[in-house]
Formats: sequence, structure tokens, C-alpha cells
Amino acid sequence: LKIPVKVKCEGEKCQELKSKANGLVCNGRLAASLSDALGTTVRTPECPSDSPSPSSPPGSKRPTGRITFPDAFPNSVRHWLIIGLLIMALGAAIVFFFVFVPNKPLPMPGVLAFMVCAVAMCSYYCMWAGVGVQFKTSDVTPRVIFFAKYVDWVLTVPMLLFSVGLVAGADSSMILALVGNGILFVVCGFVGSSLVAPYKYFWWVVGVMFYCIVILLLFRTYRSHGLLSINQRTVRTLILIILMAWSLYPIIWVTGSEGTGALGLSQEVALTTLLDCVTKVVFSLVVVTSPATLGLSKKEEEEQSLQQQYSSVV
Repeated sequence: LKIPVKVKCEGEKCQELKSKANGLVCNGRLAASLSDALGTTVRTPECPSDSPSPSSPPGSKRPTGRITFPDAFPNSVRHWLIIGLLIMALGAAIVFFFVFVPNKPLPMPGVLAFMVCAVAMCSYYCMWAGVGVQFKTSDVTPRVIFFAKYVDWVLTVPMLLFSVGLVAGADSSMILALVGNGILFVVCGFVGSSLVAPYKYFWWVVGVMFYCIVILLLFRTYRSHGLLSINQRTVRTLILIILMAWSLYPIIWVTGSEGTGALGLSQEVALTTLLDCVTKVVFSLVVVTSPATLGLSKKEEEEQSLQQQYSSVV
């Protein structure tokens, strides 16, 4: 009964029918929703608590709230969201142990790493509970949009980039440039997800442009500061995580619910969850195990810096 409706037809009227009926599930309002979509009375005896409603008169506004979350989620989506929630909670607990338990001044990169995992944990709980989830039928194909993840990203992306700048020892202007372009990257994706084609693809292109600027700034940070820092290896690892993992987010966006809808909802949520685990939990663990967070002494820092420079020369 949780298998969603899938409409197969051709013609101009078909698009309207698909936008109304595709993705509907047995959630107590299936009969009313199909009745509205087909313009006649439909009964669904296999759906408990379903009751048909008379067809809507021409030109009348369709009732809203036919699909409710998390009831309408396929089981696979719910499973991936709860997996993401648990992994983020585990990551936050590990980072908390590294940062807050030792009796020493709190390192800023470590505090940011904990906040990243904590925010992501709250975001996954919201998505799992159906908070900030919207079923949009205004585009060619119906789409499930997780607005909670954009709240997550607009908070965590600046913190992740700020962490890279702090670990690399970048100046304040470089950190501000990283954080600003990272926020614009996320905001463009959010605006695009709220629009329909072709306007949403314009915002996708603009967002990718801001992401490219972030990558260029990260390489510049590594050349200017990372090579001279004791955290050279850590900075390189963090930049590689951002370069490889973040590059997949625009691809998932354009092929998932926000874009063409080529990916199924379960596939999109699974890929996004796996990427979030890498870009947040793995990233945070690299940060909290770096010399900048562990608080090496100046002498140890100089010794490791000389050792790294000697190794690079050899």
C-alpha cells in the first residue's frame, strides 16, 4: 500500500495528470487525491481510512495537504534518513570527546567540527520526522524537496570552510571570501529548488560558479599558507574531501528532485546521506585529530614543520 502511484500516458493533458497523481500513496487521502486528479469519484477499498470525495468543479482550486510526511516516505527513504541521523550523532559524540573532555582551552576548529555534526544531526531528525519537507507539483514532474537540508548546509558549509581557514592559518580576508562564496553556493541551490524549469537551472549554474570560486580560493589558501603550516597534511586532506565530495552535490541536485528527477527519491537520499557522512563526520574527525586541534607545543610544531619540509625536499 506504500507503493506510489505512477502515471504512464502521452499528450498535453497527461502532464497535468502526472503532476497531480504521480507519487501519491495510501495515506488516508489517496481516494480524494485521485478523485481530484481524474475529475470523477474514485474509491480505494484497499486503503484504510480512505474516503472518496466528489470531483472538483472546473477551475476550482485543488485541495492542499494531500500528501503528508513522513507517512508518504518509502521505507528506504526513512531508513537512510535514520542512518544519517545515527551517524551524525555518533560523529558529534566522538568529536565532543576529543574537544570538550580534555582539560585544556577549547580549540576553535574542534568546536566548529562539533557544531557541524550537531547541526547535521538535527537536520536529519527534521527530515526523518517530515519537518521542512514539501511535495511540489508545480514543475513538469512532482518533486519532494527537503528544505531542512538547505538550513543545514547554510549553517555547516561556512563552518567547514572556516575550519579549513583556521587549520591552514589563513588571514581573515581569505576566510571571509571562502565563507561568503560558500554561503552563496548553498543559497543558489535553495532558490533553484523553489523554482521550476528553466529558471531553476540558471540558479544551478550560478551556484556551480560560486563553488568553483571556493575551490580556487582553497587552492590559493593551500599554496599561501598550507605549505608552510604544521597542518600541511591535514589541510591537503580537507581540501581533497571538499574537492571530491562537494563536486557530487551539484550532480545529485541536477539529476534529483530539484532538477530533472532522473534519480529516484531513495537513490537521491542515499547518495546525499553518504556524501554528508564524508563531508561532515569524516571531515570533522580529520580536523579534531590535526595538530591545530590537539594543541601541540611551539617546539613540537617547529620540529614537525622542519620534518615535513625535509621530507618534501627529499
